[in-house]
Amino acid sequence: MPTKPVKAPVRAKRSKPEVEREFAQIQEEIDRTREAPDVKGEAVRVLRETEVRSAVEGVTVESVVQRISGLGLEVSRALADLSGNLTEEVQLLASVGEAVSLERRELERLHKIDIAATALDQMVQDYARQKEQLEAEIVQQRAAWEEESARTERERKEQEEGLRKQRQREIDDYEYKKTLERKKAQDKYDEEIRLTEKKNAE
Repeated sequence: MPTKPVKAPVRAKRSKPEVEREFAQIQEEIDRTREAPDVKGEAVRVLRETEVRSAVEGVTVESVVQRISGLGLEVSRALADLSGNLTEEVQLLASVGEAVSLERRELERLHKIDIAATALDQMVQDYARQKEQLEAEIVQQRAAWEEESARTERERKEQEEGLRKQRQREIDDYEYKKTLERKKAQDKYDEEIRLTEKKNAE
């Protein structure tokens, strides 16, 4: 299998003075390192480089692509879970909104019931007040009727007593006149008899 030719790395274009200045800075850093060697720091650096190299030793483009794909799947799964959670929360929010609407309607119904109960209490109070007024009027009417009945009865008795006395007077007058007429008739009869006896005696 033929190997692909390795392309030279693409470098950023710089001017010659810039390249010389940067190279001089690198040279100065190397000189400083040589002048003051730091054994401990150098050991740490070498160890760090070794760890980095060993960490990326088995890394290939396919493995990176595979890891990125796996990461994409994990992100998709996480987004799907998040979407499911958001959907559940939206449904819960809708349920809460519906529950709030139901509770509001229940409160309105209870408020209407309370208003109806209050109106009924007022009607009962009005009825009781009207009943008291009617009973008071009935008591007054009964008292007035009893008073009127007593007065009528008293007048009737007075009329009957007056009629009885009038009849008694008429009877007494009749008896008196009758007795008087009888007495006159008796006197006249007696006088006639006396005259007759007198004539007979003569």
